[in-house]
Amino acid sequence: QFNAGLAWDLADVLMGFMALINVPVCIILGKTAFRALSDYLDQKKAGKNPVFKAKNVGIEGTDYWN
Repeated sequence: QFNAGLAWDLADVLMGFMALINVPVCIILGKTAFRALSDYLDQKKAGKNPVFKAKNVGIEGTDYWN
């Protein structure tokens, strides 16, 4: 028989595995995220309406953000 306690324990373990995968990825992508934030703030300071351009934050070879 499958009880609710076992389901919650299994969910906790699986969430822990997801965190182990996501934390390193967040650290790796953090550099790009901070560059994007800096670019945004610089554009706001200059009185512009901020527009995201991938090349301004070091993202190359994408068809999505030109």
